Amino acid sequence: MKIFIAGGTGFVGSYLAPFLVERSHDVRLLVRPGIRRERPLPSGVEVIEGNPMRPGPWWEAVQDCDAAVNLVGSSIQNW
Repeated sequence: MKIFIAGGTGFVGSYLAPFLVERSHDVRLLVRPGIRRERPLPSGVEVIEGNPMRPGPWWEAVQDCDAAVNLVGSSIQNW
């Protein structure tokens, strides 16, 4: 299954992406340009740079995915 994750380098996404890759899913992560990653990404993850709050070329990467997960927002670590 091809899975697109927006906000995949945050607290939840940093665990979700490796979990899905370990189960043989193709994972695409939308990250903001220049984002600092807290943890290294698992091999096989396709990184797509773009602003999730604005239309852009990254929309094309979503269209051929079977599922999309939106984790964009404020960090739950700050609550």
